[in-house]
Amino acid sequence: MGRWKIDWRWGEGDLPLVSCPGLIGKCEFTSNHSRLNESEILLFCMRDRIVWPPYRLSHHKWVFGMTECPVYTYVNVARLQGLFNLTMTYTRTATVPWVYGSCKRLSPTDKPTYNASRNYAAGKKHLVAWFVGHCRTSSRREVYAAALAEHIDVHKYGCGGGYSCPRWDNRRCHSVLLNNDYKFYLSFENSLCRDYATEKIWQILEINVVPIVLGYANNTDLFPPHSVIDVRDFASPRHLADYLKELDANDTLYNEYFRWRAEYWCSEAAHNNGCNICRHALAMRGRREVVKDLVAEWGRKENCARPNNYYRGM
Repeated sequence: MGRWKIDWRWGEGDLPLVSCPGLIGKCEFTSNHSRLNESEILLFCMRDRIVWPPYRLSHHKWVFGMTECPVYTYVNVARLQGLFNLTMTYTRTATVPWVYGSCKRLSPTDKPTYNASRNYAAGKKHLVAWFVGHCRTSSRREVYAAALAEHIDVHKYGCGGGYSCPRWDNRRCHSVLLNNDYKFYLSFENSLCRDYATEKIWQILEINVVPIVLGYANNTDLFPPHSVIDVRDFASPRHLADYLKELDANDTLYNEYFRWRAEYWCSEAAHNNGCNICRHALAMRGRREVVKDLVAEWGRKENCARPNNYYRGM
């Protein structure tokens, strides 16, 4: 399997299959362009500047690959109609899922991470944290966060927020700082697009902090019941702030946001994506595939919302 681009982040050979050992030896990943003829799957990352292959063989299957949303797809997808055999994106309609994370219901033999006797609010000194790297976004999340901060303390890390934690030190910032000191985290997406739920949510679901989500995904389909707080459920940022204050004052209500762990398990799933494309390639080997309508699946107008049609009470 190949990708017509040098920057191949999954690794070579069997490395992308470490989480699915049963597939090792059945697929091989490479960024070596000289192996184009023997490759069957070509994965194009559409956020990069694409250098198209000089030719296309009859057994090649071209994959439209994207983990960012349509807002950041710097190509005219209408001009690519009929070019790709399959899609590999974060959307539920993708031929192959390329997701940031996933949740599953625990089996009878799985050990839940929920501790019913634990007070998850104990020792937490602050309410809301937000790590932000992009200061102006198409979702205008910065506007909502500023409105929320008028009614409740929001510790903003980055973009002139007055707090700092090294972005490269994920363990200190997430596993230690957030886990120990904060009750809530603003998992605000930079764009409002269908099914777009990034690591901003999945990383927080793995620690003892409640994510407050701002995005255009269907949270009921993606996350366990009562695991996230959605800004769309509140008439305004002030109403959300009032609810957070209520949870802060009542540990019993706050702890309800961790009860889902008795039945579900959630984690980042980036390590599974190599398994996903290998499994599909084997199942569909020699069979014809084509993306019928790339615009419907990936067009910005068809899949993304405008902030002024999204926010309430602003």
